[in-house]
Parts: sequence; C-alpha cells; structure tokens
Amino acid sequence: MVLFSPLLNAFEQAYAPIRAGKATIFLPFELIPEKIVRLSTKRTGDVSQLAWTPVWEADYYVVEHYQGGQWKTVNDKVLTSFTSTAQTGPFRIKSCHRYGCSSWQQNAVTVDADLEVQAFYATSSQVEPGEVFQLHWSQSGATAISVTKSVNQYTTPALTMKSPSLRSLSQSINYVTKYTLTAYGFGGQKLQREVVVSPLAEVRTIEQALPSNYPQPLRELGLDVIERTIVEHNGSLYFATHDDKLFRYKSQVIQSARGEKDITWQKEWVLNTAGVVANAPVFNDGFAYFTVSMMGEKGKACKVDINQPGTPDCSKQFDSNVIAAPMLIDKAQLNATASSLSQSSFFSSVSDANEILMNGLYVFQRNGTIKVLDTDDLSTELKTYIMPPQAKNVLTKPLLIGSVELVRAAEQSTQFAKHVTEAVNTVGSGPQLIYREGNKLLGIAFPKSTPQSESVTQQMSRMLGLEAVQSTSQGSQTMQVVWEVEL
Repeated sequence: MVLFSPLLNAFEQAYAPIRAGKATIFLPFELIPEKIVRLSTKRTGDVSQLAWTPVWEADYYVVEHYQGGQWKTVNDKVLTSFTSTAQTGPFRIKSCHRYGCSSWQQNAVTVDADLEVQAFYATSSQVEPGEVFQLHWSQSGATAISVTKSVNQYTTPALTMKSPSLRSLSQSINYVTKYTLTAYGFGGQKLQREVVVSPLAEVRTIEQALPSNYPQPLRELGLDVIERTIVEHNGSLYFATHDDKLFRYKSQVIQSARGEKDITWQKEWVLNTAGVVANAPVFNDGFAYFTVSMMGEKGKACKVDINQPGTPDCSKQFDSNVIAAPMLIDKAQLNATASSLSQSSFFSSVSDANEILMNGLYVFQRNGTIKVLDTDDLSTELKTYIMPPQAKNVLTKPLLIGSVELVRAAEQSTQFAKHVTEAVNTVGSGPQLIYREGNKLLGIAFPKSTPQSESVTQQMSRMLGLEAVQSTSQGSQTMQVVWEVEL
C-alpha cells in the first residue's frame, strides 16, 4: 500500500468490509470527496482573492491557474477554504483527501460587493410546535453561507456550508430556538446575524438592554421590540414587536417635590397586526400606514386611525412578503416641500412628478412589485410598477427625489448627497427612486404614462361638470435604472 503524498499525487486505496458468511473480506472501491459547489474570485489591487464552499471530508485543496495554454499550480495544499495569489485567472480548484481528489471546479463567480448581511428573519417569531416556517436572509459579497440552531445551549447545523445564492430555509421547532446565519467572505472574513423563534406554548425570554447614561424609554416595558420600527410622531412613540403587535406609547413628565423631572411612558393602545411589521409606519392626516409580512410568503398594507384605533383597514393580500415601509406620495406636499427648501438639485424632478406620478400609498413588495393603493380605500389598486432586475430583493424603502426623507438622508451623509447630486444633474429631470443594492446606489426612473383616451362615461362626466372617477391601471409598467454609482 502506497503512503499518501500530495506532492507525488499518490493516494491510499480505500477498502469496504463485506461480510461473507463468517468471514469478512475487504473490497477496493473509489472514494473521493465531493466537488466544490462554488468558487468565488475577487481582484483587489494586484492580488487575486479566492474563496470557495468548503467540503467537509476534504483534508486540503489544490488551486491552479491557466496561463500560456496550460494549467499551472498555484498551491497544491491549501488547508483553508480561501487563499490569495498574485496570479490572474482563470482559476480552478479541487478538494482532496488521502484517498483521492474530486473533479475540478472552474466555473468561478466574480464577486465585487463588500460582505454585508442586510436582513435575517423568520416569517413568524412564534409558531405552533412542529409547524413549518421559513427563515429568510439577504446578503451581498458572500462566498458561502451556513445556518446553525441552538436549543438549551446545544448547537447543531441547520444548513451546512452552501452557495450564497440560497436565500431561504424551511424549519420547524418544539422548543425556543436561536438561529445563527454566518456569511463568509474572502480572507476568512465572516458576519453573523441571529433570530429567535419560539413555540406558542412557551414564553420567549426577552434580553433586557443594559442600563446606560443615555435615555432608554422602552427598556423597562418588557416588550420584544423590533428596533427599526420605532418612530416618534406628535409626541408619541410607535413601534412593533416580534409577536405581531403595533404599540403607541405616550410620554408623561412627572415633577418631583425637589423640582426634578422624570419621564414615564404610558401605553395608549395596541393592535394585533396578524403578521410582522418590519419597518416604521408613516403618517398622514391622522392615520398610520404600515406593511405586514405573513407566513406563506404573503403580505399586505394597512392603515389605522391613530386617535380612534380599531380594526386596521388593510389591502388585499399580496403574493410576496412586504418588508419595506410604504411610501406616501402627495403631489401637493411635494410641491410645498420643493418651494420651501433650497436643495434645488434634489427637487428638479418635482414638476415632472406632477405629470407622471399619482397620489397614493406605494407598497414595495419583496419580489420587486410596487402597488400604488388608494389611501381612502387600500383595497383599490391604482397602478402597478415592476422594479428593474438590478433591485433583486427589496427590503428597505427607496427614497423619492423631491421628498423630505431624501433631504434628511443627504444631511446625514455628504458622500451620499454628492453622489445623488452628480447623478441627477447628469441624467436630468424625471421622478426617480434612489435605492441601495449592496454597495451600489441605483437611480430608478418611473416610466412615463401612455396617454389614454377618455371613455364615454368620462367624457360625459367632464361635460356635465361632474367629478370623473379615476380609472385604475391595466397591467404594469417596468422601471429602468438610469444611473448607478459605487459607494
């Protein structure tokens, strides 16, 4: 039997024991590790970085590059799932152990984005024992991903190292379970995100924030608050929790005999939302508008009277989760904002917006569909837009050029303001959404509506001086990326 030597490419022979009566014989068979699923490459300066999905039974990896019409060895014994070299591609790689090597993987994927995990969540934070639910995540710049689950301090794999193109996982639980997503990048870099799912029969333990010198008004409430949903409006705090509820709290100032002031928070109302509210509500004319994600990849938009809360008024269910907050467009408010603020480059498209956009609640579904709903009746769909393919997984609300939100974002980041100003001045006017996908900012233009001839009913209404009923759109319009910049 030849001893294993990677330099000589000599391997041991694998044998399988076979029972034959009372005797055991050993038959030779081929035993090689699995082929690497994905090879990722990235050029940084004069260095080529390589990373790949590891193979659990591999002892080492062999890397080669193609030059001068032949494959040449870069490293014949890489002990990690990543390496770097001054050589340029194409590259190929195979996994090996003492019995042999897999076939070559040479279909490399070029990765340009920096490693980032935008979201990791479950379709519901509380489920019936044994009920199947979905874990979802969004990332950029990853070369591999894995998911583990922890129950009572015991951690086991829920998903072994897989290609980062995978974005969801079906699970079921009987006990409180913490899931940890790990996204791997080049050079051994990795990022982790966690989510906890509880069976309805158990009470989830909520980790309290540590006291600090900063105001922490929600710390003592004992609620499992989704932090990104917290928003202040007219002196009240609104926020959602992981158990499918939306709260409103009011602050009260209590003055002691010594003249010291203490602020306490009193619950004014709570709504059952029948799904997760993942982002902060938006407000207009005494109503709070919010989106809800439900099990089964469903979603909806709702509104509630903030002063007389009752059963929320909701849209029809969409065939996609709705993670991003909705966007209210009121052309009168856009015009007022444009005339009162001085950032002219951010408001050059307001006049065009008056002609192209319509008033309504713009709901951004995760699959890239935008539904424009009538704010008076959310069950009425006024128009449908389709985001371009560059916006692959819509989890956050885009910013509308001409909106106050865009001005606030520009005030917080001079780099962001510079990128947007230069892009808008170059491309020209027209209503656009600013959306971040990975490490890129995308300028996405609304298509110009095709004029439609009036129906007989509309003509008669106009002639008689009656208010014409606005017709709903037929079909959908696809939006286009008109500019993009690297962050």
